[in-house]
Amino acid sequence: MAGTRGWLRLSSIAAALGALLAVTACGEGGSGDAGKDGGKTIRIAYQAFPSGDLIVKEKGWLEKALPGYDIKWTKFDSGASINTAFVAGSVDLAAIGSSPVARGLSEPLNIPYQVTWVLDVAGENEALVARNGSKVSSVKDLEGKKVATPFSSTSHYSLLAALDQAGVDASKVQLLDLEPQDILAAWTRGDIDATYVWLPTLEELKYFAKVSEETADQGVQFLGINTRDAQKDPAINFEKDYGVTYPSFFDPIGKLMLRFPKGTVNPKAIPSTVVIDRDGKIAARTLQPLDAEQLHEMIDPIIAEK
Repeated sequence: MAGTRGWLRLSSIAAALGALLAVTACGEGGSGDAGKDGGKTIRIAYQAFPSGDLIVKEKGWLEKALPGYDIKWTKFDSGASINTAFVAGSVDLAAIGSSPVARGLSEPLNIPYQVTWVLDVAGENEALVARNGSKVSSVKDLEGKKVATPFSSTSHYSLLAALDQAGVDASKVQLLDLEPQDILAAWTRGDIDATYVWLPTLEELKYFAKVSEETADQGVQFLGINTRDAQKDPAINFEKDYGVTYPSFFDPIGKLMLRFPKGTVNPKAIPSTVVIDRDGKIAARTLQPLDAEQLHEMIDPIIAEK
């Protein structure tokens, strides 16, 4: 299946690293760009980690509170990419980790933003996890292994601190700078042994088997396509780790994926999900990882159809 494989959670250090809300000096009433109804535009960068700003976005509270403003929400995968957006002048307000904020305030970036409040302390929202079968059962076992994390993030510095506490020379670990979605894809392909990352990517490593069990008695059939893997063993190990019972097809060079209607699935966009209705028509698709709630949002309307 073009999905995820087994994982083993390692003990992580407790650190007072968290998410902050940062704002740039954007002038009176926002960015100054013309918005709807002649108002102003406020450009907000958000991430998918659990925080109150996601509730505000989904409920539309900010739009209701500021009817004269055009609120533009843009999703980013890491604080480093948000810093790039601040430098480019394309965002005004952002939820961002404390580590990238510290970097942004320092040379050579010197971003003129201010921290308005602390949203959350990361705590168990991020963790170091290793693949089952990687022979990693402690931080010391990471020596010589491929470990992915977004550089200059709270996860990155927590990983470096964990290595230091365990007496592991970081130069002897193959550290890879990857965005969360790229980490999930690399994990899926078996390219990395471990990762230090945050929610929701942390949880996306295990959702599909769970949802397939929850919807089995409602007539939903999950089928997996394991593509871009040269060998079957990684996918087989994943199915064993999570007790996956739905069938999967081994498609190492993507022949099956190319049989989908043109534009439906991109062999380079892994993982991908396609929902096919009772009539054999494509009802929904996504070219990004999903959590259990998002999977249900795709599937439940099809189940409800008569």
